[in-house]
Amino acid sequence: PEIAQVYTQEFEKLWERFKVEETQKTTTGVSVKVIISAVLPNPSGLEPDEEWIELYNPSDVPVDISGWRLSDGEGIYVFPQGTILPPKGTLRVYGRQYNPTGYSRGLYLSNKGDEVYLFDASGNFVDRCFWGKVRSDEVVKCNH
Repeated sequence: PEIAQVYTQEFEKLWERFKVEETQKTTTGVSVKVIISAVLPNPSGLEPDEEWIELYNPSDVPVDISGWRLSDGEGIYVFPQGTILPPKGTLRVYGRQYNPTGYSRGLYLSNKGDEVYLFDASGNFVDRCFWGKVRSDEVVKCNH
């Protein structure tokens, strides 16, 4: 099957498994939707050190993403305690953070097509971004 079809099938499995919630709660109780806004899977510099995944908070309130997780279906990155995403702000997580040297459970963003998922601290699905083959330094804008 085509790569897009495979991604769709895998996403549907994850969607069912994690019982998607469209919104997340901040510590103030306000509903917000944090998104994966962009990904740089194929930097011209060192891989995976210079790769990055960018989150965006479109709301007017800060969101505590401590304990939230990024996953590519194989590896995982957990945001440390005290990680706050500011209102209307972005946060980039670089490969040197989510895949430090010698860490075998890190995320590996493929240049030939891949996907990354965001889960809250309770394991609820929040968002995903997927892409096909990318050129060097091509930033993938995630569709929402």
